[in-house]
Amino acid sequence: MDNALDIADTLLANSNQLNAADIMGGDVTVQIVSAHRHNDDKQPFSLKVTGGFKPWFPCKTVRRILAEVWGTDAGRYVGRWVRLYREPTVVYAGEEVGGIRVNGLSDIPGNVKISLKERKTGKPNVYQISRIAPQAMNLQAFKAACKAAVDSGEWTWDQVKALCEVPSDNVAPDHRAPICDRLKSPPDPEPSVAGGGA
Repeated sequence: MDNALDIADTLLANSNQLNAADIMGGDVTVQIVSAHRHNDDKQPFSLKVTGGFKPWFPCKTVRRILAEVWGTDAGRYVGRWVRLYREPTVVYAGEEVGGIRVNGLSDIPGNVKISLKERKTGKPNVYQISRIAPQAMNLQAFKAACKAAVDSGEWTWDQVKALCEVPSDNVAPDHRAPICDRLKSPPDPEPSVAGGGA
């Protein structure tokens, strides 16, 4: 008889954002659904992720890791996967309170090491980032990636619909990621029609 009694939901912080305490039970792998800029010097950027979590506001260290590996265009993060873990030694306001770090990312060719100077000691800290395989894409993330492509100005809704070939709700989960990869580049130019004389 299974006596498991999961208490993970009782650990969630009383907050409007994802906190380190929310992932005390172990690493979590989530998909990025959307990215947002904020007019806030301390928390200028957030990511909406799957898994029933509140928005994640990556700290500067994590933003630097994401920029190093994925580039600085956060619109391209949508649909990708990230593995988060709680680092208990993270210091905030002079106290060790723990923080959220990343140790796995999708859409990279292989495992990477990133060296960043530690603010507290001035010495480099090396972060090991493993390549993780994308999982079946969540419909919410797929729709957000389509919208992001249109919002970028590179794609129109008609072009996105033509690429999907069926309504977005009907795109099979294993076809969503390849479509999103295609949306990261501009659409093919329209074929020119050669004029001819009568």
